[in-house]
Amino acid sequence: MSEKWIGYFAAFVATAIFGLTFMFSKVALAFVSPVHLVALRFLCSAVIFCILAGFGIIPVHLKGKRWGALVRLSLFQPVAYFTFEAYGLFYGTSSEAGLFVALIPVTTAIFSGLLLHETLSLRQGCFLACSVCGAIFIVIMDGVVWDAHLASKIFFFLAILSASCFTVGSRKQSAHFTPWEITFVMSLTGAVVFNVWAVAEACRQGAIQSYFTPLANPDFLLPLLFLAVAASMVAFFCTNLALMKIPAYRYAIFDNASTIISIFAGVVFLHESLQWYQWVGAIVILFGVWGVNFFQKERSQS
Repeated sequence: MSEKWIGYFAAFVATAIFGLTFMFSKVALAFVSPVHLVALRFLCSAVIFCILAGFGIIPVHLKGKRWGALVRLSLFQPVAYFTFEAYGLFYGTSSEAGLFVALIPVTTAIFSGLLLHETLSLRQGCFLACSVCGAIFIVIMDGVVWDAHLASKIFFFLAILSASCFTVGSRKQSAHFTPWEITFVMSLTGAVVFNVWAVAEACRQGAIQSYFTPLANPDFLLPLLFLAVAASMVAFFCTNLALMKIPAYRYAIFDNASTIISIFAGVVFLHESLQWYQWVGAIVILFGVWGVNFFQKERSQS
């Protein structure tokens, strides 16, 4: 398998897992607050990472490397992105979040061009816009609820900038670190930052004694393990692997495809209905993803 197709496969796996995280998060949030969930998620992933790395099962060799760059990268994702998204949802609505998240491929393409000199052709730009429009169409047809708070728009905008900065930064750092090393530092940074935040909240509410109590509940533990292992470890590893193999903007276009996974996961596992406009939006998104990558291939061979 060529380097490019490894990147595509990794991007697809990451997209599929991220598309399922909403469903598992929805289940887990019935037991804990959002910041508590994110804190336990990254704490579990960090502990598992340390065990696997300690036994040499996962290759992590940071000694002698300037891994401080990875800490700075991790401040964009997961720290800044999860924080801004959480506050955006606090002041706004999930439909607003969907609209802003659909713009991540656009901001990533801009940053990729400016910082990495990875530019799209005009034809690729049209297909990227097609994919974004497909995702926005689904959100609008689902019923957009616009909140009056300007703060929500600001936080969502900062979230997509954080995601784009991470995508471009990971692509750049892939020249110096392996995908496992980048993902390992992401988990450790997320575990430290979010657990400090969550513990402070628990102390303020006088609930610190029950901080780890949810871990004894199988109904909470199973979705938590999916988020910790599948999402925080495997999916982020695949993200960093893909960004080592393919340009940042070509990876980012897969973000919109996660919308499709989320929809079908809801239909299969939560018995939600599948609407006609979701079919239309899904087809448009996939058409855009195909176009961005196919015409890159065509251009590189000409």
